Amino acid sequence: MLDYSDELKANYNLLQSFYKAFDDRNFDDLEEIVRKKLDASISSYMKMSIKTLRLHLPHVQNSFDYTYNNYRIEGINKIIVLNRVAYGYRNLKTIRTVFFYILRTNQLNHIRKNHKIKHMFQLHKKN
Repeated sequence: MLDYSDELKANYNLLQSFYKAFDDRNFDDLEEIVRKKLDASISSYMKMSIKTLRLHLPHVQNSFDYTYNNYRIEGINKIIVLNRVAYGYRNLKTIRTVFFYILRTNQLNHIRKNHKIKHMFQLHKKN
């Protein structure tokens, strides 16, 4: 399919090089990709994305160097949003049920995404 369009092939290869740099957590490769002169067949959307990435490159380097993230803060934001959504409920038990349902769903999605308990979600064949 990539042989049909040179633009598609160039954009696909560039995107795959980004994926490899991020997966390997190799900032030097990422910086080399962002700093090099882009081919003329790269789409304008990809060029704009690379320009934005180049602008925030020091911050991206921090994310490569340190394992800290803001997931706890985002969790607090979810609680605030849930509180706003629950405004008007009269029954505290209903609010509590909705709150734990949403938290549990998000937690399961996170676990599934990280494949920590992948075996629980697979079908087992009987021998």
